[in-house]
Amino acid sequence: MAKKQSSPWQKGRNALLVTIVTLLIWLYAEANTLKTDEIRIKIQFLSPTPSDLYLEIHDLTLVTIKYKCAAGQIETIEKLELKPLLLEVEAGGIRDGGIKTVDLKQAIATHPKLAPHGVILESVIPESVSITTHRLTEHTLPIKINTNAKISFSGKPTANPNTASILLPESLLKRFSTEYLETRLALNATQLDESRVGTPQTETSLEVRLPGFLVDNLPSGFRPSISPPQTDVTFTIKNQNQKWHPDPPLPVRLLLLPEHAANFNFNIDSADEFKDVGFSVPSDRFTEIRNSDVMLYVHIKANTLSKLNGPVEETFKTSWIAPLDFIIDEAPTSVNITITPKHTPPAVNTNISTLE
Repeated sequence: MAKKQSSPWQKGRNALLVTIVTLLIWLYAEANTLKTDEIRIKIQFLSPTPSDLYLEIHDLTLVTIKYKCAAGQIETIEKLELKPLLLEVEAGGIRDGGIKTVDLKQAIATHPKLAPHGVILESVIPESVSITTHRLTEHTLPIKINTNAKISFSGKPTANPNTASILLPESLLKRFSTEYLETRLALNATQLDESRVGTPQTETSLEVRLPGFLVDNLPSGFRPSISPPQTDVTFTIKNQNQKWHPDPPLPVRLLLLPEHAANFNFNIDSADEFKDVGFSVPSDRFTEIRNSDVMLYVHIKANTLSKLNGPVEETFKTSWIAPLDFIIDEAPTSVNITITPKHTPPAVNTNISTLE
């Protein structure tokens, strides 16, 4: 019986099938061929009990991983660079302030995102990382109010609420004996306006925060949780000082003993006889203080006059007699005075004669 001849179409189809099968076998082999690659990923450690234990990581930003895996898995592994790799830390043996060393190669090799893909780690740099554990405790602390200006208040500003709770490392509180949180009352021009002086005002939703010296000593990366995070502050600004320039300018007076006035002439320099002076006085006592006696004077002391044998011009420091509420803003610090003895002292005979 004669052998049946294949048609050209059948031969072509068989050749195509062989080619396709060969290609599939090659693709399968290629996909499962181990290839070496390298990635850099961020590592983030998870505390076993985040509410009462914080993990401080030292000197770790990125981890370089050199690995082998099937060529078909490389794209999946490369996606790990997009997000931090989360590693759990076991709670066993952890104590406050204790240092725990984590073997990164072992921790990464067994991670659920790598292990199912048959990844073989050739190297991990760094090989390990140190973690300091900080036991957290909750404290309820009073809120201290700081202001941005030297303002006088009627009574003390009050916060509502006046306390807040915060989670902090026990070791930090032991070092600094912290007894308060703080908020900042930043007063603006509207709040300081004269029309609002003496009237209670409230600044709402002010941030509650740690004092600066504690912030500077927090564990690396630690963000304290404060509850509530904001407070309202009620305050009343006390009547502020008003400016006052006496008109006419104040005369400069001399303070000296009667016998000195009898024996000496005192001539104040014409430019210094009257002085323009600026004061700040409390607004609620402005009229009362403005009508009180204010004296600008120079004290002439006896030891200054005892040395004089003739006219002399001296510079003297000025002094004040004024109510205690005064704040002197602008004032002369000295005046020039010419002092002349009224009586010429007897001449001293400097001739020396000898008896013959």
